[in-house]
Parts: sequence; C-alpha cells; structure tokens
Amino acid sequence: MRQSKDTESSQILKDILSEIDELKEKIRQRDYEYYVLDKPVITDEEYDKLFEKLKKIENEHPELVTADSPTQRIGEKLTGGFRTARHKIQMLSLDNTYSYEEIKDFDRKLRDSLKIERIEYVVEPKIDGVAVSVTYREGIFSSGLTRGDGLEGDDISENLKTVRPLPLRLKKCAESMGEILVRGEVYMKLQVLEKINRERAAKNQELFANTRNAAAGSLKNLDPSVVASRNLDIMFHTIIGKAWKKHSLAVAKLHECGLPVFYPPVKITTTEDLLEECGKWEKKRHELDYAVDGLVIKVDDMEFREILGQTMRSPKWAIAYKFPTQRAMTRIIDISIQVGRTGFLTPVAVMEPVKLKGSTISRASLYNADEIQRLDVRKGDDVLIEKGGEIIPKVVSVLKHAGRSEKFKMPDKCPVCGSPVVHYEGETAYRCISPACPAQLKAKILHFTSRGAMDITGFGDKLAQKLVDNDMVCDPGDLYSLSAADLSNLERMGEKSAQNIIFSIEKSKNNPLNKIFYAFGIPNIGVKTAKTLSEIYSSVDDLSSASAEVLTGIEDIGPVVAESIVDYFSLKGTKEMIEKMKKAGVRLSGLRSTHAGTAFKGKIFVITGTLSLPRGKFIEIIEKNGGSVSDSVSQKTDYLLAGESFGSKFEKAKKLGVKIIDENEFYGIFKTPSV
Repeated sequence: MRQSKDTESSQILKDILSEIDELKEKIRQRDYEYYVLDKPVITDEEYDKLFEKLKKIENEHPELVTADSPTQRIGEKLTGGFRTARHKIQMLSLDNTYSYEEIKDFDRKLRDSLKIERIEYVVEPKIDGVAVSVTYREGIFSSGLTRGDGLEGDDISENLKTVRPLPLRLKKCAESMGEILVRGEVYMKLQVLEKINRERAAKNQELFANTRNAAAGSLKNLDPSVVASRNLDIMFHTIIGKAWKKHSLAVAKLHECGLPVFYPPVKITTTEDLLEECGKWEKKRHELDYAVDGLVIKVDDMEFREILGQTMRSPKWAIAYKFPTQRAMTRIIDISIQVGRTGFLTPVAVMEPVKLKGSTISRASLYNADEIQRLDVRKGDDVLIEKGGEIIPKVVSVLKHAGRSEKFKMPDKCPVCGSPVVHYEGETAYRCISPACPAQLKAKILHFTSRGAMDITGFGDKLAQKLVDNDMVCDPGDLYSLSAADLSNLERMGEKSAQNIIFSIEKSKNNPLNKIFYAFGIPNIGVKTAKTLSEIYSSVDDLSSASAEVLTGIEDIGPVVAESIVDYFSLKGTKEMIEKMKKAGVRLSGLRSTHAGTAFKGKIFVITGTLSLPRGKFIEIIEKNGGSVSDSVSQKTDYLLAGESFGSKFEKAKKLGVKIIDENEFYGIFKTPSV
C-alpha cells in the first residue's frame, strides 16, 4: 500500500513539473515573439493568465521554483550596494566621428592597412543607452555587469533580470554552446521616459534629463522592484570569445538563440553606401520610439579584425558616427500654466513655431518655478531649444530678454478652478488641491474608487471620463447621488453592470476610516499615514479640525504633511464634498480601523526566504493582528521571519541583534492552531 502511495505521489509530482515546464516554455515563446520578433500572437490578458497560472503553481510548490523561471525576475533589495567584478574580456569604447569626411578617412586607412580594395562593414544604430556585459551558462542567464572602467564593472544581475526583453533562458540551440558572453545596451523608450517624468513631476521629484540618464539611474537602483517599474529594454550587438568567421554570422546566431538584436544585419562595402546609410538614419531616427545618437560601423570579417587590432581603449576596426546635435532659435510668445491630473501646476513656454528634428515645435515644458528662475525665462525672450534624447523639447538658454520684460511669477490661484494654489516650504511644486478642480476630477474619482481607497468596483478610465464629460459628478461626493438609471443611460453601460456599481457604491458607505482618509487624496498622505491617522482621530470632523501644531506631534507626520492636511480641509470644495457624503449616509465617524487580534500589536516584521505559504498570507496575518511589515531590516525591526534560502536580510538582522524566528516560532507568538 505504501509503495502504491509513493508511486501515486511521484506521478503527481511529475505531472506538476510537466505543467510548470510547459507554462515556462509558452511564456518564453510569447516573450520571444513580443520582444524579439515584435509580433505578439496573443493578447496581454492571455499572457497574464499564463503568468498567473505559473505563479500560482510555484506558490503552492516553492521547492520547484528555478532561477530561470519567468516569475523570478525581481529579487530582494540590496543593502550594501553593488559588488564589483572583473570583466573576463575588457569592454572597449569606440572612437567617434562627426563628419562624412572622417568616415571616408576611416575606410581609406583600413583598406591601406589590409592592402585590399574593399571592406565589408556591418552598420548598426547606436542606441543611447547603458553598456552591459551578460553571461549565459548552458543557455541560462548567469550574471550581468556594467561597463565600469572597462576592466571592472558593477554586478547588476538582479536588476538585469527585471528587463523583460532579456531572456532568462535561451532557446535550445544555445545549450550546447557552454558559456556565452554577450554585450549590449540597456535603454528606455521615449514614451516610457515621458510617462515616468510626468509621474516624478507630480511627486515633486527631479526629472530625468533623457532616456540614457533614466536607464543608468534605474540600473543603479538598489531595489529591483523599482527597476522593474521603469520598463527598460535591451538590445545586444556582440558575442565575445566564440570562433565566428564574420560578425554578421554571430548576430544571426544570437537572433536564433532568442536574444534581441538588430536583424538581419546591414552589410555595406562602399563608402558611398556608408554615407547613404548615415543619411537614411539621420532622418529615420526621428520616427523611432528610442533614442539613437549615431551609427556603429564595424568590419564584418573577424580575421581582418585580428589583423587591425586595437589601442588601449578602442578597436581599430570600428568607429561610431555621431549625429550632430540639433538646436533651434525661437521666441517665447507666452508662458502658460498647465494643471495636471494630480493638481501640479506646470509652466509651459508657448513659442513661435520652429522646425526641429523633423517636427514643428511650438510648446516646451519649463517643468517648475525653479527651472524658470534658473534660466530666467520671460515672455518675449529669444531662446535656444533642443530635443536631444528627450521626447519633450526643452529650453536650453535665453539668448536675449525682451525690452522691459518682467520676471515670471507662479500664480496664487488655480487657472482652471480659481482655488488657492499651495506651495510648501522646501518643495519645488505649486499645486491646486481642490477636490472639485475639473482638471483633476477624473484622476480623483479613479483614486477615490480604487481598491486601497473606497474599493468601489467597476470603475475605470472610460467610466470616470464619461461621468466628468456628462457633468454627472463635480467631486467624488457626487458618486453617492448616482442611481442605476443614471449609469444605464451611459453608452455601453448595461443595466446589470450599472446595478453592480451602485451596489458597490452603497457598500463603500461603511468603509473604515483609514480607507476614507486615504480616498480623499490629500497630498503626501499614503496608505500608511492614513492608517496612523485613523488610529488617532475617530471621525473626519475630528481630523478636519486638527491644527498643524497638533498634527506635527504625531509620529511620521512632519510640518509639510501637517500643513497639507490643514490646507485640504480648509478648502470650500472639500467641505462641500464631505457634506454630500454625510447627506448620502456615508459613515464618517466611529469607524476606526480594527484588527482581528492584538498578538503582534506595534511589532514590525521583515520577511525573507521561501515560506510554506505565499508571503502575502503572512503579511495579512501580521497586519490583521496589529503588526506591520517593512521591506528592509533596521534598528526598529522587532522580528525577522526567515524561511529557506534567505538573503542578505538575515545577516543584517544578526548584526543589528534583531530577533530571528522561523514559521513555528511565528505561530507560537500568534497562538493560533491554523491559518
């Protein structure tokens, strides 16, 4: 009987392994089609279902998780910075040229050295990114380094794993090749930079100057989850240490193995064709969604490369043709103010239209008041603008002030709704915080209804926009006066869907205070601060009447946060919204956030390693019993819950004297027989 059970268990395990392998292969193939071939064959929703299915099985069987699984792209935060490692083969730089004459000289010198009439070159676009060196062993991603000084680089392996186009396992054709060393560029697409800079501006953070800075800054982040959120890309161009007769054949092999490369390679044999190719790319690069700052011209024949050799820093058989920087002069007609979806006021230069890099430019963001002061930009000024590696044009410098021009001042009232503009000491941003500001209304509704806030299901961009466009809501409080009939009259809104949304709105009337405080969207108030406030103030009225002095006395609430709370509740629009909620029956008092127990009250946990249950389950248990979970170990940490294969957090906890517990000890403190 025992043998029968063992056989049955063995078969179940084989079936699970087979399903995992099948899911991994499907996901890898979809990634290859999407990132390498640029020809996706399934929808994002279908892809997500495959990914979630694999993740679910691995959560149930953590012992079957492998390093090359698509789910293992995000590792733990680094606490001590990046370690350095030596490049097996030095990473060289390229000599640059800026003119067609220098390209002709380059070709002539090589032909003279080799004593031949023609050389076959491979021409590739030079992506404006961050050079990296990546190692695969038996087809599986092993490690990755930055260029550094060419001899040593930072080990950014965990961060590179978050770059989705980089395969964690190559196609089967690579498994027999042993160790593969490949070089490439990590970069950020222009539309991704634009989105990130909008988000950073809304949070009063310094903007990335261009896609290269953004990619470099992302790769240097010690938290892989942050790197993953930046949606970086990668393109490979070289395989090192393999016996290829021609570079073009090596590129074809990389493509066959599933690595993103420029394929098929462009081969050229005359200087006339080289110059023609440069001309094509100077025009074509403006149509791309990534920054290209030149072309790389390199000898295709590997034997010729050996003969030509290299200097201390660069190969003699390759050169980078850099496109000339393009700038244009124009005049500022006006400086207008744009109110963003989160209330931030952004000054925008309205200019006389001018041609730049294939497009007509008539507006350029001036970012914030500090940038205007730095440039001393004024209405009527003659200015120099450029587009560089950025998707948004920018003013580089003022050439001449207009006669009797006045320095620009940020407005003290919102140009959209007329509410007072707030500007806190030490911050760059000026913002309108009125909940009734039309420029922000859609975003405020989406935040108010989100899961972490009032958790009203059925809301998305389109519904929120329809409610705003049809004047059905002036602030989030109007949601509670909607009826199923109102929603049913909207385009593509069924009666059943409308009823479900109204039911969810009604249900939200009994939410705890922490959700209500967070739903208001008060500047600088996140989930954690909202929860802290809900433990101290028993109603919205209590919080709205609190002074900045009293609020500053609360742990983790500084002067800026305190001031933003006071300013928010002093607005006429806020008071009107709260009155609407009261009349609709939303309970705004007596609903402190409660816990299922107090076993972990006031205790701070950090979790590391593989546990018997998904990490989210332990977080849920801890928070329901009065505790909190932090991402990093510090002097304030009470417990480190450690599972198998723990990381650097374990050593740091030992060093700081933090109590380290396993699952048995965790349940002992919890005193609950089951989960």
